[in-house]
Amino acid sequence: MGLLLQVLQNYGFDHHTRVIANMYAELIVADLPSTIAYFNSRMVTTTYSEAITEGIVEGDFSVCTAHVAPNMPEFEKKLFGKSKEDLKAEIGE
Repeated sequence: MGLLLQVLQNYGFDHHTRVIANMYAELIVADLPSTIAYFNSRMVTTTYSEAITEGIVEGDFSVCTAHVAPNMPEFEKKLFGKSKEDLKAEIGE
């Protein structure tokens, strides 16, 4: 498999990528030395992508994560205009 990756990394961008995309997880798990070189060869920078400047984070930054889950009864009431219990009561009647 390693030799195959070494050969494929020299081919054009859309030569085989879609055909082996379902094998990416197996390639990562196999941890072959040629896997990183192969994935690096698939990274393409175009003039269009170089021109994109919005959303670029420069300098030092930190990332904070938070568990955000909606209050389901409140969410359902906003979505349906009534609570789940009210809707069940209407259907049951």
